[in-house]
Amino acid sequence: MKRVISLLIALSFLLVPMYTSAANEVFVGINNVMLPLDNAMPFYSNGAWYIDYLDFTRGDLGISASYNKDLGTAVLYNWDVTLVFNVGKGTAYKEGGTQYNQRSFFRNGTVYVPAAFVSEQFGVTFSHISEVNTLRFRTTSSMSDTMFTYIAKNRIPDLLAAYKMSQSAASQDNSPPVIQPGNDTNTGSENDIKNNVVYITVNIKSSEKLNEIATVLTNYNLPATLFISKDAMKDDNLVRRLCSSRNSIGIFANSTGEASLANDFLFAIAKRKTRLLRADGKLTDAEVNGYRQWGASLDARSRNAAQTNNMLNTRNNTVLLFDDSEASIARLKSVLAHINKQKFVVRTIDIMTNPIAP
Repeated sequence: MKRVISLLIALSFLLVPMYTSAANEVFVGINNVMLPLDNAMPFYSNGAWYIDYLDFTRGDLGISASYNKDLGTAVLYNWDVTLVFNVGKGTAYKEGGTQYNQRSFFRNGTVYVPAAFVSEQFGVTFSHISEVNTLRFRTTSSMSDTMFTYIAKNRIPDLLAAYKMSQSAASQDNSPPVIQPGNDTNTGSENDIKNNVVYITVNIKSSEKLNEIATVLTNYNLPATLFISKDAMKDDNLVRRLCSSRNSIGIFANSTGEASLANDFLFAIAKRKTRLLRADGKLTDAEVNGYRQWGASLDARSRNAAQTNNMLNTRNNTVLLFDDSEASIARLKSVLAHINKQKFVVRTIDIMTNPIAP
């Protein structure tokens, strides 16, 4: 019987469709899933594999990331580990003071970080499966690389076809690029941009409103920092989608105990936790419990949209505050339209950003 099973497994591998790759594409797998192929492929240099830092967030590894253009730093973090790469200096350091001579690179419009080093710091199992030229990262999967190879061979023809189709479409598109403020791209003089940096933050207590606000942000193609209560996390798929998007995720809670429960809930849904916190008032034990509590520099809930827009025109590094009330969502739409029209730079909050006191 065992011999028959072995023969069947061997036969199944023979039946897997073969793939060819003239351009030596390198693929990425997260746990049991192959990521779509794009121009920001991994590359091998001086004995190490380097990967787009955002690939660590494109699955269920429980890792978040952000990039600070002013400091030239890429940050990878979860609840336990914060790893900061300084691209210009060629160094990395872990929160707590440990510094490493680990280089990162800016290439193909993104930051590349050493795959094995990052994996080691976050307790991720890393392997290069040469048979399918795939870098695999896993935390929750018990599937062997041998079995994953079978999955990869099935998926790679489709991934290659989709990639080549996107490349063909891009080569035929002669229209000028659309510059979005959310991409942190300079659209005017350097001084103009420095005076128009905006952080959009929204307090969300309702699951129905979470979906509405997510749709609004998508429609205006702008990111925000969303402080979400436990009660608002009822749609698992939506929460996972937001965690893997350009938005930054925080917790809305009125005690650190409540925040911990919300974080446990977030981890169960999206395999990640957050240290960003907002409450109705100041929580004196937030910092000792590992949270960074945020206030705001401009409360857009108590002003009409015209007043908020006029104030944005003359301010720098403004942290806007909205909530999930109907009136606030209506104001949010008007303000987002103004931000796009004025080509302001929109950034999200991460744990390296100095908080505004509540």
